[in-house]
Amino acid sequence: MALLATETILFVAILALLVRTALCSLRGFTLTERFFQLHIKLVVVHIQARLTLALECIDFLLHIALAALPLKQFLCLDLLAILFELTLALRIFGCFNAGRFIKESLTHTLHVLIRLDHLCKVVIRTTERHFGCQHKLTAAGVLAVVLAQAAWAGEDAVISTGTSSGKSLGYQLPILSRLAQEPTACALYLTPTKALGSDQLQAVLELCRGIPALKGVVPSPYDGDTPQESRAGVRDHSRFIFSNPDMVHMSLLAAHARWARLLRHLEFIVIDECHSYRGVFGANVALVLRRLLRLCAHYGSRPTVIYASATMKDPGRHAQRLTGRPARAITEDTAPTGARTVALWEPGFIEGAEGEHGAPVRRAATTEAAEMMASFIAEGARTMTFVRSRRSAEVVAMRAAEVLSGSLGRPDFAQRIAAYRAGYLAEDRRALERALDDASLLGVATTSALELGIDVGGLDAVVTAGFPGTVASFWQQAGRAGRRGQGSLVVLIARDEPMDTYLVHHPEALLGTPVENSVFDPTNPFILRGHVYCAAVERPLSEADVEAFGARDVVDDLTAAGLLRRRPAGWFA
Repeated sequence: MALLATETILFVAILALLVRTALCSLRGFTLTERFFQLHIKLVVVHIQARLTLALECIDFLLHIALAALPLKQFLCLDLLAILFELTLALRIFGCFNAGRFIKESLTHTLHVLIRLDHLCKVVIRTTERHFGCQHKLTAAGVLAVVLAQAAWAGEDAVISTGTSSGKSLGYQLPILSRLAQEPTACALYLTPTKALGSDQLQAVLELCRGIPALKGVVPSPYDGDTPQESRAGVRDHSRFIFSNPDMVHMSLLAAHARWARLLRHLEFIVIDECHSYRGVFGANVALVLRRLLRLCAHYGSRPTVIYASATMKDPGRHAQRLTGRPARAITEDTAPTGARTVALWEPGFIEGAEGEHGAPVRRAATTEAAEMMASFIAEGARTMTFVRSRRSAEVVAMRAAEVLSGSLGRPDFAQRIAAYRAGYLAEDRRALERALDDASLLGVATTSALELGIDVGGLDAVVTAGFPGTVASFWQQAGRAGRRGQGSLVVLIARDEPMDTYLVHHPEALLGTPVENSVFDPTNPFILRGHVYCAAVERPLSEADVEAFGARDVVDDLTAAGLLRRRPAGWFA
């Protein structure tokens, strides 16, 4: 209980801070003292259980610090002294497990980390002068800090940056802090794909297992794969639910009385990969979210909404269209990235084959993609190939395995190729996701199911069979490789279509073009009609509700059709 009563430190954040400080002077964490004061309350991920690992990491950093920092000797010595002091603080923490000693050691560790942060700033300034850098040298952690501080203060915020830029850490810190602090607080995470939801759930489960204060959170999925017999338990006991907009519409809103506990204590809503909500799909999701916030207000809560997105145009406006609430936009992408090579590939012609009016016929993009993936894997590069259909995913995986077994002479590698697509059973999907995560698979052919956010570390190459339709989607797919800072290769193979052919011959139209604006209209009357009726079923509509939905004409039409009844208290279904 002493850990719960004192300010504590997120172990993962400590190690990230140490690594970024000692390994490379160009990647300084600029955490502020205010951030620590707010978020240090998220208990150490069982430091005593992992103390040996922490000390080994620090010892390793001490050995390489002098070689890694091209600075004046006194700065290196200061850095080493502070790292030694942090080592001592961790040792003290590991020796005592009661009240005053824990508080003193944590306070001392906090002061050491703040001094380390100050030294980081000196390192950055000195390195800028040394190399003549004109830009601000920061790291991915800065984004997590800014987002976490905004969310902790109750401010809606949207972070729109590239892959591996700290978005997940940015919402995990304030949410888990609040859940550890308040025993009844709840959070809801919404994702457009099951793979991404599963990936984020596993990350949160790993944190909760090692943090005593989070034992009662019980992070749980609630989607189409959740067994019927488990759903009541999730509703009644989980405080961090991972779901999707469809389940919110079909289950949570439709039977909101069963979800009263969650709605009454909901503190945070995370809308991950929100850039994918566009067009008719985006308009439907926006209205589902507005209905959700309306019921939260009815039950007495006002959750903070956190949006995470890939790089997009005007993310603040996009977030406001989704929920009708203004949101702070965080867009400065300072994440360290490795070198990325982008190749545009046009398949050759099939000898002797003729199309309409004698036109030559090119090789299929999927055939080229399968052979290219096999070649990359044979050279030792883990590869992910994106295709446009489920059938193509299976065909490319089979063809790549055949090439590896045949002409490339690597049947052992052929056994480590798989396809990933929608339509698999839940257990098969989870097995593939685990194999991707632990590097058992060397190559995977997939649809857009793996495009969004899933953290597959160690991928070296991405092959895209055909332009995915938007510049944003192309860069999302490209971002699956090189997520650990290593160099990566991205190949776009053109299909025999006018758009793909144009992009291959005019690369600036793809590589030099900003991402598209996300467009949808939540006031579209054809979409609004059904949602307004559902909202009236959930709870009678008031004048304020009608104005908030922008649905005056739609409500009049529904009333005239007899689907809604006007009463002094509002409109009833």
